[in-house]
Amino acid sequence: MIVKHPLRFAPIHKPKPWGEEIWTLADLDGAVLCGGIGVTQSVIDAGPYAGCSLRALLPEICGPHSLAIDGGFPLLCKILEARSDLSLQVHPTSAYAALHPEARPKSEAWYVLDADEGAGIYLGLKPGLTPERLKDAVLLGHAADHVVYRPVHRGELYYLPAGTCHALGAGVRVAEVQSPSDTTFRLYDWHRLPKRELHLSEALACADFLPWDQSRFLWSAIEGDPMGQKQGLMRGPEFSMALCVCSQSLAFDEDLQVWMLLEGELLVEGVTVSAGETVLLPYGYAGVAEGQAVLIEIRLP
Repeated sequence: MIVKHPLRFAPIHKPKPWGEEIWTLADLDGAVLCGGIGVTQSVIDAGPYAGCSLRALLPEICGPHSLAIDGGFPLLCKILEARSDLSLQVHPTSAYAALHPEARPKSEAWYVLDADEGAGIYLGLKPGLTPERLKDAVLLGHAADHVVYRPVHRGELYYLPAGTCHALGAGVRVAEVQSPSDTTFRLYDWHRLPKRELHLSEALACADFLPWDQSRFLWSAIEGDPMGQKQGLMRGPEFSMALCVCSQSLAFDEDLQVWMLLEGELLVEGVTVSAGETVLLPYGYAGVAEGQAVLIEIRLP
């Protein structure tokens, strides 16, 4: 089967103690760790494939791109709306997952959609910290003192490789692009009630104690963009992201790509995609989208 049609997905809403998570494209197999039980696979909600799960159309839509470990789609896209601080957490590295098959590696990137005045994120451990000192700080209830707090602003991009200690702060809304994993190790949860399970030993085994630095992942050079519609954001080993501004039309090539619409509306071969929705353009399918919109374009390596 050859799929040459835009695939728009129904959002999956996941209420959280800190706010809400909206999965706009997901294809996990349900065997998640620390993520709870619930819907984990996106369903197409427009066009000739309406009602089909994303998993049902794999691997035809991916072309030469590799699938995830479980045979699913190799990206997970979300909108995170934090009304209170998320837990301080760490996601598994490849080295940790190699020894613990129940865990899946997870790197992610946050594009800031909105942020209250003074709102920010916790990102990276302070210099000179050791696993022993961090463990003591967690047990004494002041782990946040050892994580760098960074005020954020609309339009900023933060890439969090696996192993980065982090937390989204209250009053911040982001578009998140990540590896297809829901494995989260909570290091500290702000004395939140009801209490949630912490994963101290796992988090310490994965945590990166070097200063956070995304400079080698930042990317600005866009080739084949004569209209100047694209601005590179980041390019990592799992995916790349660019910000696209469409004022009338936006051409797309035959490579697999995912669009997360941030503002406006586009018409792609009869399928309308609005702000907050995600559309997948399968490998081998090229065309032109029409409308006025701002979007994040995500591509695989």
